[in-house]
Amino acid sequence: MQPVEVFKRDGRLEVYDSAKLARSLRRAGVAPHMIAKIVFRIALNMGNCTASIRDCAERELAIHARAAGERYSAARLIPVQGSEQAARDQVHLHPQTAEVLRLRPDGLLWLGLDHSCVPFRARLSGLIERYNLCLNQSWIVSAGIAVGSRIAASRLESVVSLTSACSVH
Repeated sequence: MQPVEVFKRDGRLEVYDSAKLARSLRRAGVAPHMIAKIVFRIALNMGNCTASIRDCAERELAIHARAAGERYSAARLIPVQGSEQAARDQVHLHPQTAEVLRLRPDGLLWLGLDHSCVPFRARLSGLIERYNLCLNQSWIVSAGIAVGSRIAASRLESVVSLTSACSVH
């Protein structure tokens, strides 16, 4: 079978890897038999971008595994940048990133750190790269997070269903 390339959110092409989808579904608490079913269906009807793959997985989960679907939809793994301009209780992010997270302006964003969730007040800024979070540099160092690490992020309304998705990667 020929490798299939898909477009990522940032416009880069990447070879589709069903293991990444399976890992993401497993983190959300999806049952193994459901993971196999979703991976199979996506292989049959795959779009040409990661967003279409995610949408398909979310549709399947909404029908067959609603609670796991909420966890899967809620969390996004987002790279972290540091800045001394950010207050210790704030996360700065691009408006499009907030839209992906379905986050309201000035809403609370929960970040998964060492198997616990920490709340941050969101501040929108067009100066932050899309699909990145900017946190206080001193806080990042004290929390032991490497710049560029990908951490789970979810809006406050989703935190109840986020427990299995909350971890540092």
